[in-house]
Amino acid sequence: MIKNYKIIAFVIGISLFSKAFASGDNYTIGSVQSAIGISAASISNVFSAGNNQAATAFLEKPAVGIFYGNSFFLKGLNNFAFVGAFPIKKAGTLGVNVNYLGYNAYNDKKIGLSYSLKLIKELSIGLQLDYLNTKIGNNYGSKNYFTFEFGIFARPIKELSIGAHIYNPLSLTVDEATNEKVPTIFKLAATYNIKEMIYLTAETEKDIRDEFLFRFGLDYRPIEIISVRAGISTQPITGVFGVGFKVKGLNIDLNSSFHPNLGFSTQAGLSYAFGK
Repeated sequence: MIKNYKIIAFVIGISLFSKAFASGDNYTIGSVQSAIGISAASISNVFSAGNNQAATAFLEKPAVGIFYGNSFFLKGLNNFAFVGAFPIKKAGTLGVNVNYLGYNAYNDKKIGLSYSLKLIKELSIGLQLDYLNTKIGNNYGSKNYFTFEFGIFARPIKELSIGAHIYNPLSLTVDEATNEKVPTIFKLAATYNIKEMIYLTAETEKDIRDEFLFRFGLDYRPIEIISVRAGISTQPITGVFGVGFKVKGLNIDLNSSFHPNLGFSTQAGLSYAFGK
């Protein structure tokens, strides 16, 4: 019975995963973002280089990070990412992110180069150029294409952050014969800090092909070096729980999510900010 369940989960997981592959979907990266319900557009950390590039303009120190995620403990459903954000004094922030999703027989790769700039003290914008590649093994070939994404990030008061992001606004067509398109995805989110110990976040996402998604998360820091996180997202309902540890410039973040039909997924992130 257990073996049959694993087979069914693998088939369903691959079918969902393949649908995303075929369209060059955009995936949230970063264990902090994943742990608060996959809410990312209003969070500012180094992984913003892959989620909402405008938020990197609020970073004060250069930083790099790596991220790993696995869905449903299936070998083929792996997600690896590397990110970097490099503030250039008052000239903005340069960013890079490299994302590999899948395994040798089926994978999706993304390389993004970004630039963000504060227009005023409370508001920034960010732009990223993306190279995408989807490869199917056994000599089925691969596809290469380019697109871009754009974000806005605002901190009107110290406690509140607001972010908006659009991926592939031109609705790029990958294959004219099948009318296959890279998805166009809009995100709008807000994060509110309560006494610097707790912050709450909410996000809505709209893929023009699908219904609205909603995400909610909580981050609680009982002491300065430890964070406890939880979140929930819709379509389908998925719960997430995670913890984070911070020692000077080093951040270690772990979390796990639960899908009601397919079971658990795990994510881990490691980042380091240079300088005092």
